[in-house]
Amino acid sequence: MRSCHLVDTSLILSDRGDAGGKNCSYYALPSFTHKIPENDMVFDAGTAQRLRETLAEMPEVVERRMFGGVAFMICGHMSCGVIDDVLMVRVGPERHSEALLRPHARPMDFTGRPLNGFVYVDPPGFESDEDLALWVDMSLEFVTALPPK
Repeated sequence: MRSCHLVDTSLILSDRGDAGGKNCSYYALPSFTHKIPENDMVFDAGTAQRLRETLAEMPEVVERRMFGGVAFMICGHMSCGVIDDVLMVRVGPERHSEALLRPHARPMDFTGRPLNGFVYVDPPGFESDEDLALWVDMSLEFVTALPPK
């Protein structure tokens, strides 16, 4: 079996030799001990910690620097993250329009063009733990349906 292990925020592939090495699993270190040093980046540390806590029960979570903030990867796919004080959520193309109807959500336009399947949520839209959990659940619904990378 092929497996990926996190070492100093880098993934290293290793083969275990079964089934042709076609299965890949991602393993996160316990309690996000591999988290990104927050003084190196511009993002809201409190929101990042809330995401860590919300995702704590989820297997195969990796925290990565991305888009000038921090992103949480599930099975190799970006799920959610924080840029400045804004929540970034991957909801998938099918739920993109629905997500944009929620209060304080807007298109993710990191490059100047909206990115289909991704939304930004301004802080009032995830102020409560219930609202944050709703956004994370919406992302996990999409991301966990994708084949692992």
